[in-house]
Amino acid sequence: MKIIEKLEQAREQNADLKEWGINNKFYRAYQKTLKTNNETIDFDDVLWDHDVEEIIKHCKEFEIKYITISSNYSGLIQTLGLFVDKGCKIRELKKIKSQYTDLNSEEHEIVNAIEIEIY
Repeated sequence: MKIIEKLEQAREQNADLKEWGINNKFYRAYQKTLKTNNETIDFDDVLWDHDVEEIIKHCKEFEIKYITISSNYSGLIQTLGLFVDKGCKIRELKKIKSQYTDLNSEEHEIVNAIEIEIY
C-alpha cells in the first residue's frame, strides 16, 4: 500500500477530517490497510450510500486503481451496485489479510474480499 501524504499530514496534525475534505471511512480503511500490509485499501466496515461517491473521488485523487471490500454486512450487494452505477467494475474475489490476528499463528487472519476497479 502506498503512503498518501495528505492522509499522513492529517494524522500527524490530528486534523478534523471533514474540514480537510477527507471521508472518514476512507481514512480509517487507509490506516487499517497500512497495518495489514495489503496491496489495496480494504473496507471492512459498513459503507453507507453517501460514502461511495467520496471513496471513488479519493481513489481518483490519490491514483488508486483498486480497492477491496471485506465487510460482510447485509446491505453489501446494494453498495456494490452503487460502485457499478458510478462506473466501477467488480473484478474478483480475493484473499487478503484482516486487521485481526489469528490467536494460534499470531498472523493476520486471511479473509475473502471483493476487488473493485476504479475508473
